[in-house]
Amino acid sequence: MFTCKRCESEARDGATCATCKAKFDFPCAGISEAGWRKLGERKLTWKCQNCKSAPVASPQISSLKTSPVNSESIMTELQGLSAKMEALPALMESVRAIQAELAELKTIRQEVSQMKSSFESYGQDIKALAVRVSDLEAEMEIMGKTKEAVVSLQDRIIQLESRQSESEQRSRMNNIEIKGVPISKDEDLFVLMDKIVKWLSLVAWIHLYAKTLITRRSVFLLTSFNFISCILGLESSFYMLRQIMMP
Repeated sequence: MFTCKRCESEARDGATCATCKAKFDFPCAGISEAGWRKLGERKLTWKCQNCKSAPVASPQISSLKTSPVNSESIMTELQGLSAKMEALPALMESVRAIQAELAELKTIRQEVSQMKSSFESYGQDIKALAVRVSDLEAEMEIMGKTKEAVVSLQDRIIQLESRQSESEQRSRMNNIEIKGVPISKDEDLFVLMDKIVKWLSLVAWIHLYAKTLITRRSVFLLTSFNFISCILGLESSFYMLRQIMMP
């Protein structure tokens, strides 16, 4: 709050004269609040109506005269300014170099940003690769277990083959091998074996029937008959076998 110099009323805001330093409210200052705000830095040179209408004192002619001491100081200042002006091109070169470095830094910043994006992409690839490696390790573990199972199955197959071979060898022990029988063309082994079995059955029946006819008292006759029948049986056997085998 302040008191206006012209109307002596209280005001919160107003204009201040740069010459007399008096404060006025906006109506007494002859300017609006918006106009005062627009002045900006020119507020420091604003004058009230009284100061604007006051005559300006003319400077004395004597003040325009320059003393020798002042001229020497001015020359010294001018020499200092000329020295500073000589350093100005070098300063401009430094400014240009700084600008070039700033442009280079801007380029480096862009490259760093691109590298950051690349690193992020590489990080994602590395994570995916780690997941893939984990999957491969799991698959290798499964393959190891499968290999053990295959080895066990191979051992089992070898054991089964050995047992099968032993079973086949045992089954062949009951086979009958007949030697000296001539081979005929287009012969049927089953028919041939059937004839041999029938002939052997007939011989066995003859011997059995002969034994039943002889009593216990006729031991000599029985022995003689058995001997004769054996001889006859062998001869007849060879004869009948030869007849059977002939085509």
